[in-house]
Amino acid sequence: MKYSYFIIFFIIAAIGEVVACVLESETINLICKPMLLASLGGAFWIQSRKNLNSFAKLMLTGFFFSWIGDTLLIFEPKHPVFFMLGLGAFLITHILYILAFTKKGAVNSNIAQLRKKPYLILIFAILGLGLYTMFYPNLLDLAIPVAIYTVVIIIMVLAAINRNSITNSASYKFCLIGAILFMLSDITLAANKFFMPIDYAGLYLIVLYMIGQYLIMRGSILHLASD
Repeated sequence: MKYSYFIIFFIIAAIGEVVACVLESETINLICKPMLLASLGGAFWIQSRKNLNSFAKLMLTGFFFSWIGDTLLIFEPKHPVFFMLGLGAFLITHILYILAFTKKGAVNSNIAQLRKKPYLILIFAILGLGLYTMFYPNLLDLAIPVAIYTVVIIIMVLAAINRNSITNSASYKFCLIGAILFMLSDITLAANKFFMPIDYAGLYLIVLYMIGQYLIMRGSILHLASD
């Protein structure tokens, strides 16, 4: 299949997810949500299969675990265990993205990016701590898993910021914006679940998530193109 076919499938699934959120349709969600990362993963594989290096393998595995996370969270209303399993799948996704984002380039130049602007580390650390403090009273048994997840997703965004010196400009911008949107999607989910109900939270988080994952996928392809 061609790359464009997978992108068409993704667009159809994305539209379906928006409709599912608006209509609160479990059936449409069950059909469309698993298609999101299946189509993005397929699109990435088509573009990377001739240059399936360690970066590409990490990203493909990340998309796979995102697909697992999406699928598990569909069943969250059935039993709370599906939320924990989904959280675990996305935790692995973020770790894989971190490994991929730091994969190519000289270590010294990579580290130097955040050394030039160390305040970015402080800003995101304060953001993560502030959000965790806000959610903590309602976390209960999830306090430790959510703490770990918060640290990992902050590191994932910092890793995306740190790619500036080890990839081309287009790949850097796509992946960075995608990583931030992915983080905002997770924040929306957590705020709605652990802080206070947000009107149309499901719609906001899925739109942020879909755009974020698409940009990460597209940025990863652009990175391979310059390799």
